[in-house]
Amino acid sequence: MTEMSNNYSITIYRTTVSGTNRMILEREKCEIGGIRIDSAEEFPANKLCALLSRSEIRDLNDVHELEKAGFNFENALAVAQQKDTDLTAAGLAWFLNQIEFGDNLIPPGNVSVIELRDYVQDLIARLKRLAFPDN
Repeated sequence: MTEMSNNYSITIYRTTVSGTNRMILEREKCEIGGIRIDSAEEFPANKLCALLSRSEIRDLNDVHELEKAGFNFENALAVAQQKDTDLTAAGLAWFLNQIEFGDNLIPPGNVSVIELRDYVQDLIARLKRLAFPDN
């Protein structure tokens, strides 16, 4: 199904990711020089969706680096939830809580295992506050 909204063409489709039937919303990308480009609001949101679906350490590191660069995680989460209707703050917190970092892990980029562990714990705490604001 395709709809027009806010000058974007939006495609809504159902897919199966990790054995779960999900509804996905995807905005049509702008094109520059024949290359399709995500908007600034979609890029960190896509990283959150990728983190949940691919479970790759590089996606977690990318989310960390995007936040350090000034992208707002809470805004990215809101956009990601529009793109993947099964993505929730509580679900993402649970997922992140399952990650175990071995002491021999060498994360991509210029981040240490300790820094990445601390970031995940901070992210889990923020997600819990978003999911359960009265607690």
